[in-house]
Amino acid sequence: MLATFTVVLLILIINVRYINGLGFIYNASYISSSSSSSANTIITYRNTCSECICYAFFSNTPPLYVGLNCYNNNNKTCELFSNYSSASIVQSNSDSTLIFIQQPPLQNKTADYTIAGNANGTSGNGDQSLNGPVDVFLSSNETLFVADWNNNRVQAFNPGSRIGATVISMAGQPQGLFVDRLSNLYVTWHTKNQVTIRPSGINVPSTALGTCTWVNSLNDAYGVVVDSLGNIYVSSVSCSFISQWNVNQTNATMLIVNSSLVNQPRHIYLDEDQSLLYVADTLRHRILKLFLNGSLPAQTVAGINGVLGRTTDKLNSPAGVYVSRIDGTIYVADTGNHRIQKWSIGASTGITIAGNANGTSGSGMYALNGPYAVFLDSNETFFYVADYYNNRVQKFPLSS
Repeated sequence: MLATFTVVLLILIINVRYINGLGFIYNASYISSSSSSSANTIITYRNTCSECICYAFFSNTPPLYVGLNCYNNNNKTCELFSNYSSASIVQSNSDSTLIFIQQPPLQNKTADYTIAGNANGTSGNGDQSLNGPVDVFLSSNETLFVADWNNNRVQAFNPGSRIGATVISMAGQPQGLFVDRLSNLYVTWHTKNQVTIRPSGINVPSTALGTCTWVNSLNDAYGVVVDSLGNIYVSSVSCSFISQWNVNQTNATMLIVNSSLVNQPRHIYLDEDQSLLYVADTLRHRILKLFLNGSLPAQTVAGINGVLGRTTDKLNSPAGVYVSRIDGTIYVADTGNHRIQKWSIGASTGITIAGNANGTSGSGMYALNGPYAVFLDSNETFFYVADYYNNRVQKFPLSS
């Protein structure tokens, strides 16, 4: 007998189908929050999740299983559970289907948008904790990279996992991240005054100079993007300039050297097809669009130049920017207002899609506290937020 019912995960509504003792929650995964994992077995499958279901029912090896996460990733893995922990959640996960033989307790079905760090906002330096994340980058294979500022490291999280691996650790506080099509990782640092490139070990510039002589220095390098030719674009917070470098160059090409145009620029976004560079012009409380071909003067495309505020037409110290590859919509990490704003092309106001629209901070599941970066996945289905003071990375459905 086939019955259909609905499980509500806070504001998420997920269709659940139950047949012959087997239930499915699509785009979701079961996560144990207890100190000891309730995961009993990890297996791989060739074609479909049915292979994992057969293993759960017919394995000759104890124990009996109550459910499993089937991950639709490159590794094709399933995580089978022998019990449900009382400290657990069912979280939104587009790469997973939760299949249960015994239904999880209803009180455990709460939406969890935290995909890295502690959901309650506590800091730490372990492999499941963060301390002041300032940037996020999702690579082509959906590895999530996090600039863990106060821990002086860059963490990498595999799809569906909240256990991070340190890929770079050094004194200097990482600030900006970029991964190119060859999987090279570029990292800027607060006090190192260079862009470090891994795995090559190249530093740009080769000699670190903590000065505002833009031609050969990157003092307090922050935002970083790389084009298809390997040109590196970097913002300097302390010196308020934006420069372009090549890995073989010792001197830079200056894009903005006039501090009267930008004031402490942070994250940047490159639209190479349109020859545009978007800048989070933090202390001018706006997003600035630069025409790299010089066809037009720079334009303010979100916020009001030099005016901070909480109303929908204003920003407060924005640190992050991302632009839709589909329709050109601008997404802003409105840091001082503790929210993510969505600005359509030509709009004079933004719409709050995460955080409190009134600009107040919080640590709840939908609140933010000093978001420093925003990033969209390749399908533009979800967006990721570096929630700095909450010491976590949040992943939200873009349609919410």
